[in-house]
Amino acid sequence: MRSRGIFAFKEIPLETAELTCLRYGWPTSKLVPVGPRGTSHPCRGRSSSDNHPRNYYAISDVTDIEECKAICAAWTGLPRDEWGCGPKRSGIEWSYGRCELWKVEIGSVNPNVDGFTCLKFDMIA
Repeated sequence: MRSRGIFAFKEIPLETAELTCLRYGWPTSKLVPVGPRGTSHPCRGRSSSDNHPRNYYAISDVTDIEECKAICAAWTGLPRDEWGCGPKRSGIEWSYGRCELWKVEIGSVNPNVDGFTCLKFDMIA
């Protein structure tokens, strides 16, 4: 059990598997880049300048994007109705050392800033 979710795993052939590791949450494969260059720009709300702190919940000391995704999928540090992302929320913004769990719809990115990964939840992906 890990409050930030499981983000590291090893594939084991079914024939030799003796253990089962299950992660609570939704599949992080449903996180897709926002916009044509969403993997290099920070997330924004209604416009490219909408970066109000109430739009997201920030977590520091996250050094791997896979950990940020796992936190998003299984985060239990907030009341259920305030979870930062997942099917009922929006997505994540990640940059080295910081993970933002977006609580409002990600509608844009800031094209003037690089070095971020903005991923939005998409049920169709």
